[in-house]
Amino acid sequence: MSAVVDPAVGADAAELFATVWGAVERLWAPLGVNPRFGRQLYGAVLARGLTDVGAEGRLSMARPGSAMTSVARLTPEQLRERMVAAGLLTNRELDDYAALLDRPDFVWMDFMMMAVWGRRPVA
Repeated sequence: MSAVVDPAVGADAAELFATVWGAVERLWAPLGVNPRFGRQLYGAVLARGLTDVGAEGRLSMARPGSAMTSVARLTPEQLRERMVAAGLLTNRELDDYAALLDRPDFVWMDFMMMAVWGRRPVA
């Protein structure tokens, strides 16, 4: 997982966050969703033969009340039934995760967004 929890919130909180997002990613994988593709994008653009290739990554910190917290809450909630049915998580774990997102001290470095660019070689 790309998101990183602030160590100050404790190991149990970080582990729960990683466990929930690991389960989300396991459900996404068969659908072709690869949240880590940004890490491969620069190399993929180079492999296409483009020149003047560059890349930048952007990330932000998320905390309770932020827009990213809404995404972090709604995504697992929408997948709750499927994750529980698949044995990936329990309802209790998902409830604890939702409560974690409300903790005033819970902050994390959000997923990195990548931008990559290049030019076609001059013929």
